[in-house]
Amino acid sequence: MSQHIATIQAIYAAFAKGDVPSILAHLAEDVQWEWGWAQDSGIPWYKPGKGRKHVEGFFGALRQVEIKKFQPLALLGDNQWVAVPIDLEAKVVATGRTVKEVEMHLWGFNEAGKVNKFRHYVDSLAHFKAFKGQ
Repeated sequence: MSQHIATIQAIYAAFAKGDVPSILAHLAEDVQWEWGWAQDSGIPWYKPGKGRKHVEGFFGALRQVEIKKFQPLALLGDNQWVAVPIDLEAKVVATGRTVKEVEMHLWGFNEAGKVNKFRHYVDSLAHFKAFKGQ
């Protein structure tokens, strides 16, 4: 097993416990969250940004969601990237609307073995409608 896959397993284990400091410890200071061509979709927990402070804000925004199911289906990795399909069921607390989907997480690593890029690939329309109560 690659070290990067072990790192992602540790991140997901920390996520399951709500241990944000342990997650942040695996991230580069300048981590790009929702990197690439991600645009602000109006969904607070999918807002693009940079740095650990931004990621702390992500977890703060995620409090608006009740995660019913979060199951990594596979961890696929090489020397720089790990891709993880996630079987997800999440309910937006304010609206009571639920999203069920398989989303993809893409993790990139720097030379020091820290996560320097992360991206959710999701059905953003389904999440937006749940967030808006539609």
